[in-house]
Amino acid sequence: MNGARIAICVIPTAATGNLVWSARALGASVRLCSDNVISVDDRITAAVASWGVPVFGKRDQTKEEFYECIREATKFVGESGAIIPPTQIIDDGADLTLLAHQENFPWLNDIKVVTEQTTCGINFDTSLMRSGKLQVPVVDLNSGLKSAFDNRYGTRESFLPAVKACVGEVQLGGKFAVVAGYGKVGRGVVEALQMTG
Repeated sequence: MNGARIAICVIPTAATGNLVWSARALGASVRLCSDNVISVDDRITAAVASWGVPVFGKRDQTKEEFYECIREATKFVGESGAIIPPTQIIDDGADLTLLAHQENFPWLNDIKVVTEQTTCGINFDTSLMRSGKLQVPVVDLNSGLKSAFDNRYGTRESFLPAVKACVGEVQLGGKFAVVAGYGKVGRGVVEALQMTG
């Protein structure tokens, strides 16, 4: 990883901070942006920025700000001060990968690898591949153990706290809920709701 330039486009969480810290400890240069306009934890972005890592994104961005932040996360600065591209991408939902393809970033063919960790992102990448437009190698981190475990059981653990954070201290027991979709994530949501009795 020494010398790698990694553009990371994921939700800034404590786990993201650990990822950034680890990549830098292994010798990589890192630039971070969020893959979500509303889920940025500004405390995390401030902590990561305090390490000298360029961070782009804030809570409640506009769509225009969101895409500009993604573009900025790909602009590494070389020793001469010139802007140079990333050598790899860590993506969540294919936001950076799709934007790079839609806007035809000139350095796209030089990317060594993209790692994608979501079902949604892999679906986008697969669609690009089937249409013959995918210009980068993609490692699917989602379809193995992550999909089997995290999509169902992680969702089951995180869904209720996320809902309560959005609606306040509303009692969920006895409420009627509709879950649209019944894949692994949907099953996890249903299981979480069943636990509320």
